Amino acid sequence: MNNKKPSFKKVAQIFCLLLIIFSLIISIIFSSFNIANKTNLNTRYSGGYDALVEVYDEKQNATTGSLTPNGDARLAAESLQTKLSPFSDNTIDVKVVGEHRVSIRATKEQYQNNPRLFINAIEQDGGLMAFTQSNNVYTDILFDDNTVKKITGSENGIYDSNNEITNKLAISEIFGSVKYTPDKSESGSGQQNSPFLTFEEGSNGSYLKNLTAASTSTEGQASTPANLTVISSFETILNNLREYFLQTPNEKEIDTYLENYYKGVIQPILSFYSSTDTTAQQRAVIDDFFSISYMTSTGQMQTSSLISGSFNKWWTDSVSNEKMLFNSSNNTELIIKDLKALFYGTFEGKTPPANYNYAFANNVNKYVIDPNSKTEDFKKADGSGTKDGKYSEKIILGSQSLRIDEVAKIINDVMLSKVLFAQKSSTSIFSQYLDQSIFEKNFIMINDSVTQTGVSSVSETMSRASFIPSVVYNGTTNQLKVKTRSATIAKTIEASISQTTSGFSFKVIKLTEFNPEITLYMLLASIIFLLILAIFTMVFLVIAYRLLGIYTLIIAVTSVFITLFAPTLFGIAIGIEIYTLIFIMLGLVLESCILTIEAFKKHLNKEKRSITESFKLSYKENLGIILDSFILILIPNLIIFWIGTGSLKNFATVATVSTTIILFLVIVVFRLMIYLSVKIQIFKNHPLWLPIDTKDIKSGVAVRDKINLSKYEYQLNILTNKEKISSKELLRIKKINDLVESLKIKIENKEKDYNQKLINKNKQKTIKLNQKIETLEKTEKKIRWYKRDWISFLKVNRDVAKAISASAENTVIEEAKTKRNQNWIFNINRIIIVLLLVFSVIGGIVAATVGPNYSNLFGKDNTYIVYGEYLYELPGNNFDNVVTKIAENQSEEEANAFQSEALRMANAKGYNDIEAGANDKEFVADLSKYTIEYVFDNNLVKAFYSGYKGTTSLNSIESGTTYGHQTENSSDENLMPYIQIELTNQTNITRTKRLLNSIFTGKTRLGSNYTNDSKGILGMYQIPFTAYGQINQILISFAILILILIVYILIRYKWTYYVALALALVVVVLITTSLVIMFRVPISTEILVTMISIVAFTIMSVIFILGKTKSLISIKNKDELRIEFEKEADAQAVIKHKVLEAINNKKTLNKANKKRIKDIRIKIVNIKIVKKSKFYKLDAFKALFKSNKITKVEELRKEIKVIRKENKTDLKPLRKEIRAAKKAGRKEITNILKDNKFVKTLFVDSLKFGVNRLIYISSFYLIFAVILAVTIPSIAGVGITLLIGVFVANIVILTMSLPLLIWLEKRRIVSNYGRKEFVSQTSVSQEEQIVKDIND
Repeated sequence: MNNKKPSFKKVAQIFCLLLIIFSLIISIIFSSFNIANKTNLNTRYSGGYDALVEVYDEKQNATTGSLTPNGDARLAAESLQTKLSPFSDNTIDVKVVGEHRVSIRATKEQYQNNPRLFINAIEQDGGLMAFTQSNNVYTDILFDDNTVKKITGSENGIYDSNNEITNKLAISEIFGSVKYTPDKSESGSGQQNSPFLTFEEGSNGSYLKNLTAASTSTEGQASTPANLTVISSFETILNNLREYFLQTPNEKEIDTYLENYYKGVIQPILSFYSSTDTTAQQRAVIDDFFSISYMTSTGQMQTSSLISGSFNKWWTDSVSNEKMLFNSSNNTELIIKDLKALFYGTFEGKTPPANYNYAFANNVNKYVIDPNSKTEDFKKADGSGTKDGKYSEKIILGSQSLRIDEVAKIINDVMLSKVLFAQKSSTSIFSQYLDQSIFEKNFIMINDSVTQTGVSSVSETMSRASFIPSVVYNGTTNQLKVKTRSATIAKTIEASISQTTSGFSFKVIKLTEFNPEITLYMLLASIIFLLILAIFTMVFLVIAYRLLGIYTLIIAVTSVFITLFAPTLFGIAIGIEIYTLIFIMLGLVLESCILTIEAFKKHLNKEKRSITESFKLSYKENLGIILDSFILILIPNLIIFWIGTGSLKNFATVATVSTTIILFLVIVVFRLMIYLSVKIQIFKNHPLWLPIDTKDIKSGVAVRDKINLSKYEYQLNILTNKEKISSKELLRIKKINDLVESLKIKIENKEKDYNQKLINKNKQKTIKLNQKIETLEKTEKKIRWYKRDWISFLKVNRDVAKAISASAENTVIEEAKTKRNQNWIFNINRIIIVLLLVFSVIGGIVAATVGPNYSNLFGKDNTYIVYGEYLYELPGNNFDNVVTKIAENQSEEEANAFQSEALRMANAKGYNDIEAGANDKEFVADLSKYTIEYVFDNNLVKAFYSGYKGTTSLNSIESGTTYGHQTENSSDENLMPYIQIELTNQTNITRTKRLLNSIFTGKTRLGSNYTNDSKGILGMYQIPFTAYGQINQILISFAILILILIVYILIRYKWTYYVALALALVVVVLITTSLVIMFRVPISTEILVTMISIVAFTIMSVIFILGKTKSLISIKNKDELRIEFEKEADAQAVIKHKVLEAINNKKTLNKANKKRIKDIRIKIVNIKIVKKSKFYKLDAFKALFKSNKITKVEELRKEIKVIRKENKTDLKPLRKEIRAAKKAGRKEITNILKDNKFVKTLFVDSLKFGVNRLIYISSFYLIFAVILAVTIPSIAGVGITLLIGVFVANIVILTMSLPLLIWLEKRRIVSNYGRKEFVSQTSVSQEEQIVKDIND
């Protein structure tokens, strides 16, 4: 008995292998939990909000007084894109809608499922406000006398002796433009590349310097640095404090947020409100700020102060339910229930009034002064033609009457000092009851000390608990640099302030919710089918590659989870592009691992090498290909990350991270797993765990017997390798030996029978093919090219059948098959190229005439909105007009059916006839939607407006009752019904407006006031701002990619590989684009990302297939390769000699004629110049200015012309001789290359590899694409595009790139060796000539 203990080294190796496997499995589990909990979905997966936003240019409004939208929608789109999604996290999509409106889509989760927060985020203006703080009282620097004096450097403060505003500064005079600048920290904290906001000096030029200067209170005392609190969008701070409970991320935390709202906001204000030191004016401002309108039990709206008012509580049974919300008992549980009933309309056991809602009575803008307001804004008209300033009137608050600056001071002090910065813990910046992240993104500085000579000391910068800021005014550059908490905050603030600087303001006039286009059922269906595909892949890997297949499977699954996990690291919302990314990553893993395993199999089974040697060689010969494929996948992603924005940048970010990690898994981890398996002798002790050897079962003969034979041989190997064998085991060995021998005989007999049948079958095939060839060749007429090709095809097939039927040697049969395969490829290549060119031309024609089929979220569409009185006017006479038009252009029956359906809609709303519902917003919106749908669906547009040209159809139509500027105090009465129509084709906006006007009013003439506050017909072009920029980015990235590939391929490969790769890339992209356009696949952002995936797939495929060709060539060393191309090289040398001889003859003749001409010119100079100098060139120059009208000179000049003519005539045959020699040489080399066995073998082996890859890998891709196209109809275009791209890429690579590469390579090799042979022969000839001369 062998009791030898395993060595420590072996135990360590086993432990390492198990550790790697378990680590990968744990990483899969860990990633799955993070993916489940932290994954954000984009709008197509999760649905969201769609807002129509009007853009106002406040700079124009200040001069024109315009109340209609007048801002540039394109510039506004860029501003909103940056503000709402500073790092393009895939949750925002912006479209330009007309000249002065934009449409914004966002996910609900980004705004806590609260549309009010979404509206606030859009409308916040980003204006700067700066405060000083003394004794915990915050004062606006623009309304503080001492600060204004310091800023201006004068004795004039903001107020005069009568407390009137006489010197109001604008914030833009102090703070100039701002930009986000990643820079080195100046705080001495050691942090590098910190996010900074850099402010330029304001318009005055020195005010910011004065503001940030240190001050001394008494002579001799140390200077005190300036302390500032700077806020972006103070309105947002006030909104978030007043409605803090809206920030709750989900329903489970509503009670928690309400409790914190009570403790962090309400309680401090109640305490201040009840204080004896609080003035009546302060109480009046607080009551007005917290004045809220809510529904009573009768459904009526009632207004009361949340702080001191009494409430008619719908959720109580008491007869006398007029009570204050917050009583002296301070029972937090009851208070939370009351707040929940007030704000959310929910109370246990009680039913709220129908359509319950609430709203704070006043917008926060009422309490905030425009930071850029000037002195004249606070003045009343003085009778000299000036107007009242916008802040000249006092604000009436109950019994109190206050100026706006007095109101603002109270609000600023209460909300900052008493609420936000009160009740702080030792670790919090703000109140311990409030979520820090909600407020800190609007704060640029918080009581921060500023220095103009260096960084503030530690004692001066500890005001922020966990964040040490660096606030420095640089006197040299006149800039204030403020370090922020994160780059996201810095970019958001930059965008908000830039919006204000640009003069833009935004109003949301329509907000709708939309459902996800990709439903849960679609996702489940796609996941189920993808799981089925995964199971089949798993079964294939395990059966074909056994243990190495299991390793591949672990790496592949890990790569999928890494790809899904990567977006959660960067907070990127997942879209459909994640599918295409998984598509690429899985392909990389499977390609790399299978390539390594197949090489391992080849060395082990075919070349009969040891397991260890096979492992080393498999990695050695494939490592370069694998590295190249990963690097070339990284390159386009890095380019897109550098250039791209939005979903493109997100795709590139995730792809770059995933590719880098997966590269490590494939190159290091997978190799290490195989290495450890070899070292601990798993394969030696268990041969069945080796990849299955398929060479013996490819013929399909006796497959089961061969598998059984392999099993018995494995059992025999285990038994015979034992050191001690029992008698029972000896008997078993004998029995297995007998079974093995009998199986071998059985397999041999079956193979003989199969080969005999194959010979007989091919004999018959040879006879038939000979008969066909003879029939075709008997014709007396000239054989056309297609018949000649068909005869050639039949002949190569006959040669194969003849070789098999004659039982020729394997080399003869393989040679015949190689010729047949080449013929097949040549013919298929021609057919496919023709088809692809035809499809490309058709696609190009379609693109030029009809144009691509843009999706409604991507392409240019026309959007029309009809709102207000137009819809109210439809029921009644106008509706009768519609019915009449239908009857005239269709039939009475159709008109009656249309009217009956409208009446049914009215009855469903409780109205006896259609006209009775004319004041019901919901009914008129539904009726209008039904009418428009009917008119367009039945092509009745010209019945309503004969001048309407072209045909179009509805892309989508929606109706609603919420059109109008939506603020906190917007009520249903202020909002109007509307319909929004999107048309498929671009139409003339004016004509379409007239058509809509005719439908709703019976008149085609629009009039002068057809759009106003109460009604309107809006016509707008939709331009996808987000997507159009991405198209340009992809085109630029593709051009840069082609240039970078030149450098990389020329470094790593030969120029021939670049030509093949560039050809494949350009052709695949062009043909795929043409087919996508031709098949009318809807173009969307997802299609752009899919095209990037197809480019990556093409690069990957080219590298693997052409890399295999390179490795097959590299197997031969220089001497072996020289032998393979010996005939071609010798022929090339002979041709070069012939060409050189012809060239020398040409040069000799040319030289002789030139000498004759020179001699004649010397004679001419001698005739013209009597007195000659020592320098001929000087004489020749002088001769140019002498007359040619000398008889002898004229004769000599004619002689020169004759010589030139003779030279030209004599050179023609020599040039022809050179061309003929070159042509004959090329033809000769081509004929020799046709019989080159190495070239044939190279082509066949490369083609076999490509075809096998097409079967194993590309079939996986194609099935993947089909699943996407079938299971998720809303993104079927992605699946179809992948399907087209993968198919085209494989065909182009196998039929164009691979043949081109081999043709170029064989020419390059022949040229290279021919040149060397020519040089060596020339050198020898010269040496022989020297020896001959010496002997002479």
